[in-house]
Amino acid sequence: MLATIEESLVALFNPAATPAAIPSMPSRQRVGNGLALLRRMADELALPVVTFASGKFAAQTEPIGKTLVADPFTIFSGTAITPAIDRADGRYLYLGGRWLDEDILIAALAAQSAGFDTRVLIDLSVARRPHDRSPTLTQLNQHGVLLTTTRQAAYEWAMSGNPSQRETLRRLVDAATAR
Repeated sequence: MLATIEESLVALFNPAATPAAIPSMPSRQRVGNGLALLRRMADELALPVVTFASGKFAAQTEPIGKTLVADPFTIFSGTAITPAIDRADGRYLYLGGRWLDEDILIAALAAQSAGFDTRVLIDLSVARRPHDRSPTLTQLNQHGVLLTTTRQAAYEWAMSGNPSQRETLRRLVDAATAR
């Protein structure tokens, strides 16, 4: 089933505010492009985005949407993400940020356990230990987590949206691709 923007929520963990905060140049560019597209979709299409800032990365985080303080172990216990999920009908949860092999893995597995259709935006997800990236992606896939990119998510939302939304998404993706 195709996800819609109205049923989707993007949760970012400690997205880097500065390129220097991301370990390698290819990762910096990939994350920067994905975050720029995500920000435009949040601004122009009211895509619900929640940024989780925690620990020493809180000062290095450039929030998109609402900012909450929670760690991946407690994201679904209590009320940290509940209001945002309720607004998005709580069906599709997209995750990205730092660290793929820690925070994103934990949050994705917790989301799967909580019954969400969980997707990881791999273009926005940086591994703390680069050699753990591939095994982490394999593990996520084995647990039923869909691996996608911000562009691929935009195309999916375009195909499930109304014609106006589809044109806006096409324009945003084309502009992001031209960069």
